[in-house]
Amino acid sequence: MASARYTITENDVLYYLHIHKTAGTSFTQIIIDNLGLERVYQPTSAYEFLTTPPEVVAKTRFLVGHLYHDITPVFTRNPLIITTLRDPIERTISQYAQIHRAANHYAHEWVKNQSLLEYLKDPRSLSIYANLQTRHIGAELNVAKMAAELDPAVREQQLEPHMLQYTNERRNDPRLLETAQQRLESYAFVGLTEQYDESVEVLCDTFGWALPDYPKVMNVGGNRPTDIPQEALDIIYENTRLDADLYETGKRILQARYQESVNQHPERARKASTINVNNLDQAAKRIAQQQSMLDNVQAYNAALEKQLADYDAETKRLTVELNRLYQIENSFGWRFILRVSSLRRKLIPEGSPIENAYQKIRNRFA
Repeated sequence: MASARYTITENDVLYYLHIHKTAGTSFTQIIIDNLGLERVYQPTSAYEFLTTPPEVVAKTRFLVGHLYHDITPVFTRNPLIITTLRDPIERTISQYAQIHRAANHYAHEWVKNQSLLEYLKDPRSLSIYANLQTRHIGAELNVAKMAAELDPAVREQQLEPHMLQYTNERRNDPRLLETAQQRLESYAFVGLTEQYDESVEVLCDTFGWALPDYPKVMNVGGNRPTDIPQEALDIIYENTRLDADLYETGKRILQARYQESVNQHPERARKASTINVNNLDQAAKRIAQQQSMLDNVQAYNAALEKQLADYDAETKRLTVELNRLYQIENSFGWRFILRVSSLRRKLIPEGSPIENAYQKIRNRFA
């Protein structure tokens, strides 16, 4: 193997700027396999990252998260930044599907009942998907200051929407794209979801790692909508034009570095032509089995969610009925009726001739 483009030293921290739905889980696993798990830090949110003790950040060898380029000033060591991009239309559709199934996402409650087209037409969705890749890389924002501006009681829940809304205000600014493209050129590695195998080769060559036994994409969602209407595609295209340009920049960078890799490793072309068909069949069977298991889990989750929704609706109905009965029981009119009824039973004993006569008269005028 030729010498690596970068050698990660103790003075460096590898930062994977993981943009949603760009095969990040798979790339992360490859990096963990090579760097080890003991000094990997994967904050689940910007809030968690901000509240992490400085000594933890200082010891981190590999940081991965759905963060932004502008968190780099917090590092005490030299950041080597890597990222992956995806075709904007495919990434938007995939993210919609993820929000649709992820109950812990802040937008889940209003997205879960929307079709893809309804989601795209909802103004609230723009901050989530419009030129998101360009915003993650090109935006200038002080996350710590933005967090301080929020009420501490809601800071953890509101920081991410606040950051998305802030960067959304410049979502169509050409200067944002220019900054993102310049930064992308300086990154240690840029991969593409659509060229996963080539990206894995470039990633491993960049840092001098051995190729994994077989490239694979993890964390694949199974609820991606089909039969996408043309109107939906048009809306995505209109709102991700900067991302499309950034993607082309990433494609150019990857292709140039992949060509370097092929020139250094001509044996890989021969290796590609000797793939065992039986191995492919076995891999296809494993994929089919995994997809079947995933479908079963999703069907079970859907049935469970419906059952919980039914229980919730019945609970609400019973609560309303109990409140109504309580109001009736405590009303003046009901208490008066009960008192009159009690007095009547004392004056006209049940089963007596007088009671029978009373009933006949009552029935006649009822």
